Amino acid sequence: MMSSHPDHPISEAGSRASEHAAQEVRRLMHELMNQLEIISGCAHLVGLHPALGTTERDDIQRILSAVGQSRALAQDLGQRLISPGQ
Repeated sequence: MMSSHPDHPISEAGSRASEHAAQEVRRLMHELMNQLEIISGCAHLVGLHPALGTTERDDIQRILSAVGQSRALAQDLGQRLISPGQ
C-alpha cells in the first residue's frame, strides 16, 4: 500500500511534477503576454501607415482595444493559475 506521508518518494515526485507544471504555466503565460505585445506593436505600426483611410484606422483601433482587453484577461488568468485561491 502506498503511503501518503510527505517524506515518501511518491509524494516528492508529485510535488516536483506540480512545480514543473507551475513553471510551465508561468512560461506559457509569459509567452502569451509577449505575443500580445508583438501584436499590439505591429498593429500600432500598421496604424501609422499613411495609405490607411479612416475606416482602416478605426479597424486598427478596434484591434488595439481587443489586444488590450486580451492582455488584461491574460494577466488575470495568469494570476489565478499561478496563485489559485487568492
